[in-house]
This record gives sequence, structure tokens and C-alpha cells, in this order.
Amino acid sequence: MLCTYIIIAKSRSAWPCTLLHIYLKLQVLRNPVDTIATQMAYETFGEVDRSKFKSHVLINHSELLDVKIDAIMCCYEAIHHMQSNPNLDIEIHQLHLADLIRDPYKEMRKLCNFFEVECFDWYLDACAGLVQTKLSKSRNQVIWSKELIRKAEENMRKLPFLSRYSFTSED
Repeated sequence: MLCTYIIIAKSRSAWPCTLLHIYLKLQVLRNPVDTIATQMAYETFGEVDRSKFKSHVLINHSELLDVKIDAIMCCYEAIHHMQSNPNLDIEIHQLHLADLIRDPYKEMRKLCNFFEVECFDWYLDACAGLVQTKLSKSRNQVIWSKELIRKAEENMRKLPFLSRYSFTSED
């Protein structure tokens, strides 16, 4: 069953989040620093005027960046909690966006196998044709202090599914 999940952060000091409804089956992962930077763009420019973000306008707002790091990591910690909780019988397929871009055929086959869906060549061709050719590194549009880079990387190292990422990684 495919459902969404709702995560509510009570406060920055509370256990990461309160989980309300969980039937998450697919987790698409991108380097968290890019996810955080994209959230910064939404917060700074709004959804309507994100073109400014793509036009190399740097965002310099360390307080907001600190809050966004906490918020995104809260969501990742909640997912990790779901995965590691033996009382929840939840199998989650993790799809790293960088892997999908590198080899869309291989990753789509894995995804089809996970969901027990027949994977036709024409379907793989159609999917591969939709995949972008390179990752967006929105982290470069935000000014990061050394302290906030360290904070983000320390948080990423705590979670097995994020351990491949760092501020300087290509993924």
C-alpha cells in the first residue's frame, strides 16, 4: 500500500518528530545539503520566484539555514526511526537520486522488483528518457559557515542511509 507520511516537529528540542500516519514505501534520497538549500530557496524567494535561485543569487541567512538543517534532519530521523522500529512492519525502498541519474535502467528495475511490477523494456526506455542528466547542486547557492557544514555532516553521519553524503560529495 502506498501512502504518505506526516511528520510534525513539536519543537527543536523535542524528540525529532511525532509520527502520525506511516505507510512509506519509497524514499528518494538526494544529498541533504542540497535538499536544505532548496528549502532555503522556497523560504527566501517563494515558490513563484525561484528563478532568482537559479540565477546565481546567493542566499546568506545563517539563522534560517540552521532551522532548515534541524527541520530536514528531523524528517530523516523520523524515517530512520520507522525503519529501525521492530514493531513496525515497514519495508522501505531507498532510491538515491544520484544512482538513478547514473543508471536509470538499473534503478528502475530495482524499483519495479521492489513493488513486484513487471518491468518492460519500453517502460524502462520511457523512464530513462525522463531522468535529468545531472544533479542540481543547490548547496552552492547558499552561503554555509564552517559550523553549519559541520552540523549538517555530523547529522548525516548518524543515519546509515545518509552516510554516503557530505558537503563536498558529488552525489
